[in-house]
Amino acid sequence: MSSEWWHDFHEVLVNVIDIVGVAVNETLLRVGAGKEVLGEVDSPVIKYPDGSPFIPGSSIKGVFRSFVESYLYNVIIGNIKNSKCNSVFTSMSVKADDFINKCVNIIGENVEKSEEYCINHALFGSQAGFSHLVFFDMVPEGNVGLMVKPGTSIDRFLGSVREGTLFKEEYIVPRVKWKFRLRIYGVLGKSDDKWCCAREALAAVLEAFTTTGLSVGGRKSATGGLLKLNPVVKITRFSGGGIVEKELPIQEFIEKLRRCK
Repeated sequence: MSSEWWHDFHEVLVNVIDIVGVAVNETLLRVGAGKEVLGEVDSPVIKYPDGSPFIPGSSIKGVFRSFVESYLYNVIIGNIKNSKCNSVFTSMSVKADDFINKCVNIIGENVEKSEEYCINHALFGSQAGFSHLVFFDMVPEGNVGLMVKPGTSIDRFLGSVREGTLFKEEYIVPRVKWKFRLRIYGVLGKSDDKWCCAREALAAVLEAFTTTGLSVGGRKSATGGLLKLNPVVKITRFSGGGIVEKELPIQEFIEKLRRCK
């Protein structure tokens, strides 16, 4: 088994792409910073030391990774057909349970190795290899409106409000503009079957981010944190021939990802 098919440092060094754009939270947004013992708000949003809110790159990466893993799982169980990923998983006879246990929920003896069909590991990294995607913190453009909402804890056993559990949560108001930046190492230089699948999965999540939006942070079950990328972005390509910058519709870049081979 070759679990290092994504290790090509030459491509990583000479084929680097930055995507920079603006995303807008369509609904209330809350990326929490934990509980505060003292203060007017029990659960504030995460902020830099100067008090300005931000969305951690790790939070965006987690949302992208979850989407890609769901996409790959749906390919395996047959919900998505006629795809490059479908041909890869079919040729390798990948079962849904194996994908979940060995590529998503990695525990015990599997933590130090990665199966050849773990396309998600190739993109986002694992114990067996580095990530080809780097997500930067998202910072707001201009002032950010904050609001506080009261909440209560629910007793899941009784199905009612738990007595004496009133608390205050801080939220970012809708329609704030955020700078989105994603750096992609080496992915567009790849064109074998597995990398074509990885490119297809990355295209799917970028398309969802632009069209329907992705849910970030807390209260997602109540439609909170819906973040949508504006359709025009700036693409910067770092290669052996120098640095090239171009502003274009993100859909054009998505189609380039999908045009593998």
